Amino acid sequence: MRKGTIFEKSRLPLQKWFAAAWLTASRRKGIPSTQLAREIGVT
Repeated sequence: MRKGTIFEKSRLPLQKWFAAAWLTASRRKGIPSTQLAREIGVT
């Protein structure tokens, strides 16, 4: 499913990538990386 995409070698599930993209795009001024990590549950 991820083969041939930019996500191919990522260890994160696609759900986390899409959640991060949505959170970033849905905020007018963006989101700090530390808050983004907390909200999607990654370190």
